Amino acid sequence: MRWSVKKRPKTPLIPGRDRPAKAQGSPLYSYYGQRRPAAATERGRDSREPQTATSAPQSRMYTLMLFVCVLVGVVCAVKILALSGDSKIIVTENQQSLELPTVTYAGVVNESLKSSLLNSNKITLNTKGVARDLQRKFPELSSVVVTVPLVGNRPVVYVKPLRASFVIESPNGLYTMADTGYVLAKLSAPQDGLTTLSELGRRQPAIGKQFLPASTVSFAKTVSYQLNQAGMAVAKVELPSDAPYELRIRLIAKPYYLRFNLQADALQQSGGAVAALRKITAPQLPREYVDMRVLGRVYYR
Repeated sequence: MRWSVKKRPKTPLIPGRDRPAKAQGSPLYSYYGQRRPAAATERGRDSREPQTATSAPQSRMYTLMLFVCVLVGVVCAVKILALSGDSKIIVTENQQSLELPTVTYAGVVNESLKSSLLNSNKITLNTKGVARDLQRKFPELSSVVVTVPLVGNRPVVYVKPLRASFVIESPNGLYTMADTGYVLAKLSAPQDGLTTLSELGRRQPAIGKQFLPASTVSFAKTVSYQLNQAGMAVAKVELPSDAPYELRIRLIAKPYYLRFNLQADALQQSGGAVAALRKITAPQLPREYVDMRVLGRVYYR
């Protein structure tokens, strides 16, 4: 009699979810276990390899374009901010038909611009220093303003001459003179409203140079003003070369001239001249001059 032992069936932990046991010696075939990783690997390889091949040229092209853009920006900035060494002079309020030496002014400004590297661009340009140098060399200018253009590279300098007090008459032409005695500019035509002053010597006026002391100019202005106010129109002021302290006034439509002492008081002498001329009647009118150089006395001939 043979006894056999029956194996009890194993109760599944979860009905319908148990997987069959792995057979000994037989490989376990799975579609997803074999095919899917291979497909994923192939897709990954296919998607990555072209991207890696084209990313390097694109990166180099981007760097090159960025460098070109920066270089162009730097060149444009230098071009916009740079200043040329050729300045432009503009005369403002020139109401006296003056022939100012603008070419000479521009030369002085150009030298100032080239004297320092800081003056080669719009940011560091010393506008006040350049204007001060020009006005120091040309005292006939009452104001100098140096500006930089927003568009363009040429500095613009605005100059304003001093107001003229007299017109100097010389063999070389007519020149204007300021209260300070400095020669302002050469006139292209006679200037109305300005009295002519003539020095009877051989000195020639030079633009930007002092021709007469300021005290002499002030004396001539005072005497001329007093006579004009009294109705005795002044035609010309003369400074004789043989009498350094004498000033002569010639009146319009009068055959004589007035003699004044530059070392005495101008207001007192001009007042005495007006009073004396009003007292002199027709039969006693002077034919040559009226001398006011001695205070308190009037001589005429």
